[in-house]
Amino acid sequence: MKHIRSHEELTRKIKESIDIPLDINWIKTSDNWVGVFKTDKNEYRIVISKVKYDIWKYKYYIKTGNTMSVKMTNLSYDVFKVLSTVKKGAFDFLTEINPNGLIFGANNDSGNRVKFYSIFSMECKKEFKYKNIYDLPFGDDEIKPTLYVVYNDLTNEQLEEIITMVIGDEVN
Repeated sequence: MKHIRSHEELTRKIKESIDIPLDINWIKTSDNWVGVFKTDKNEYRIVISKVKYDIWKYKYYIKTGNTMSVKMTNLSYDVFKVLSTVKKGAFDFLTEINPNGLIFGANNDSGNRVKFYSIFSMECKKEFKYKNIYDLPFGDDEIKPTLYVVYNDLTNEQLEEIITMVIGDEVN
């Protein structure tokens, strides 16, 4: 009976983590949104920055020492709460700003982040009625990052320009 009880406890904690995102403290300007949220063990930052043509770049980080890192491992229960909060942050932004699009990316060695962003891009397209999803693996190394862009109205030239700008930011 104890085994069933601990399984139920685990299921409850996971469901609660997914269903109840954490509070995000935002600092908003016309070109940037920065949000901070904390779990019991870690501090995270969401950074949303305007790129061009009303397309915005979305990134999130974990605080490690005095720096912010995109590497997130060994989060245990935190992973569900973090992902639901990251999604909530993006949806709050998309609801309030209603931009032409959102771009985000993940290294293919980050495993779950690539899967999360793939699903997340489809949810953004459906929920916010974006017309297009573009995903692009880039880079010459084995880690091949993937960029995802959900957007409405861009020419191919504009899309290429934005991707080049964002890749340049990621490489530098």
